[in-house]
Amino acid sequence: MRFLSGFIMIARLGKGHCFLQNHKKIGRRGMLMVKVVHHLGSPKWLIIAGLLVLGSVIVLFTVGSGFSKTKHHAEVIATVNGVPIHINEFRRAMTATKAGVISYFHEKYDADLSPAFWTTAYGGEIPLEMIKKRALEASVNIKIQQIIAQEQGVLEDIDDDSFVQSLQRENKRRQTAINHHQVVFGPAQYSEEAYFEYVMTNAVVSVKNDLMAHEWKPDEQQLKRFYESQKSARPEDPAFDAVRDQVVKDYIDHKYEGYVRERVSEAKVVLNQEQYDSLPM
Repeated sequence: MRFLSGFIMIARLGKGHCFLQNHKKIGRRGMLMVKVVHHLGSPKWLIIAGLLVLGSVIVLFTVGSGFSKTKHHAEVIATVNGVPIHINEFRRAMTATKAGVISYFHEKYDADLSPAFWTTAYGGEIPLEMIKKRALEASVNIKIQQIIAQEQGVLEDIDDDSFVQSLQRENKRRQTAINHHQVVFGPAQYSEEAYFEYVMTNAVVSVKNDLMAHEWKPDEQQLKRFYESQKSARPEDPAFDAVRDQVVKDYIDHKYEGYVRERVSEAKVVLNQEQYDSLPM
């Protein structure tokens, strides 16, 4: 395997590679913080792959990444199983995690937002580094969910350029309808963040429904065992039959989260280290 500086790959565990350690769950979405021990021994912190990734073991090593010094290279901050994460996607993830990072530093260090906030070290922690780590984790997880949706035939194209074009078409459609005094449900115009959430929410629901109808369809005994494993020991807990519909929903959510967690732990992620390190707030 040819070594190349400036790019790193996260892959399955194998001999002779560096080990990632210190997994730590952060909040409901399961942010996973990992300490990266570089191939040559210098420590560096990096966030790896995503929502609900609990207990995954991932390995880091430098490889020939396939990135070239082109416009496309400049726009791609990482790839997941060969599928690009564009800087625009990464910045969306940074925006989504921004409030949580600000809150973390305010609560732990009483740090207030200021022009110097993002690059100031607080107790050895730098806000800009943390938001990038969380954004990378979230971006990898989202890309895995998009890949799953594409595999299930729910999303045809998962490239960010296609998403932006879809947003523009949708907003044009809405504006045309408004101009013709037609009813438009939802906002008159979607922001990029709101439309992305709308698309992903619908995609995940469709994926869950498809898998529930086929590969993951449970029988009654499976549902009952799941209910018993999840309920508390309190005597006021309702009987299974009274909450069966909710149990079905919780079962498919549980299966989906586990499946995403597994796919993320197996993913090969190549990071454009130069772009990652130089990206400003």
